[in-house]
Amino acid sequence: AFCGGMNIADEYCGKELGGTGQFHDTHVRVEGPAAAHFAHVVSDSMREASWEGFKTGAAAAIPPASNRYFAATAAVHAKKGATYVETILEQLEQRSNRVHDDGDDDNDGVCVQVLAANSWRNMRQLQKALRLTIKFSNTRCYITSPYFLPPLSLLRAMTSAAKRGVDVRVITSGDLCDVPGAQDASRYIYSKLLTNGVRVYEYQPATLHTKAVCVDAVYSFLGSFNFDRWSYSRNLEVGVGVLNTAVSHNVEKQFLDNLEKSVEITQNDIVKASLLQRAWQFTCYMAYSFVVRI
Repeated sequence: AFCGGMNIADEYCGKELGGTGQFHDTHVRVEGPAAAHFAHVVSDSMREASWEGFKTGAAAAIPPASNRYFAATAAVHAKKGATYVETILEQLEQRSNRVHDDGDDDNDGVCVQVLAANSWRNMRQLQKALRLTIKFSNTRCYITSPYFLPPLSLLRAMTSAAKRGVDVRVITSGDLCDVPGAQDASRYIYSKLLTNGVRVYEYQPATLHTKAVCVDAVYSFLGSFNFDRWSYSRNLEVGVGVLNTAVSHNVEKQFLDNLEKSVEITQNDIVKASLLQRAWQFTCYMAYSFVVRI
């Protein structure tokens, strides 16, 4: 199964493969029992899009999981002195946190959780997982989102973590953003983020389309979910959460590589913005907020 932000178009293909290379994106390939859960999301979405599915509103049956696969779907509460991710890891170690594709006990797998969001059915497992993971982060939290206008719950999770001393950084689109007005709407909230200790960067070389989160170099998330109100409240989204240090280090390395190609936004940049620029950013922010509520 494949999951991430890439669409099927020449713009998402690199120049070395015959595409235009317009977008900078990230995709992940998942093998093993978790792929069956991705198949369920796809088949369920296709069924929901059909007339029969629209009339009934019923969900398709979830395929049986392998008895060697553990999906951490139950709510987990952080213990005093432990991060949310550490608590999950403890519980996984008490059960079985290995995925074996071929039955070989020496072949360590990766703990994977397929997360979906469907506002029509009030399915918000993806939103809850991200909110809690960010809220209980311990040392660092790196977020990449091309369209960045988070709802209040995610905004609070990020700022509360930063106030606790967590290194919270965000890479979002620069002037090459492909959605008119989206970046100006995002810039309207930069001041609030910077005031609360969140560092913000704008990616420069290409149109950013990566949607990724890395927390404490232990947990990583890749998928279609943007940190905006459309993804949070309206869209059908899917992503994969991974509890694995090797995978998370790779995601973190990509973030740091992208950071070198980005420009950090400072309070001085906010102050230097003209009154006309601020008025336009406010207009875009209000227009965006209004459209989401329709």
